Amino acid sequence: MTYPNFNGFILINFSVFINMDNKKYLDKVVDHMIKHSKKDKFPFDSAKMSFTTYCVNTFGLTDDEIDYVFFHYRTLMGWNSRNPY
Repeated sequence: MTYPNFNGFILINFSVFINMDNKKYLDKVVDHMIKHSKKDKFPFDSAKMSFTTYCVNTFGLTDDEIDYVFFHYRTLMGWNSRNPY
């Protein structure tokens, strides 16, 4: 899939701009989370913290970046049937 490119930024979902360097970092975040996931569980105790809190505290992500990571992570784990990005 190709995305429209605007001066080094890509347009995702027609509302979120993610810098190409950030996309590489976010893809590494997703890879890290998958490597540290156990079976069908998040790489953190979801009874004690939310996905958003984990991403902010561990990786320093913004809300838009968390959305990107969340959907990519769920898709690669096989929990989403369709990836909106």
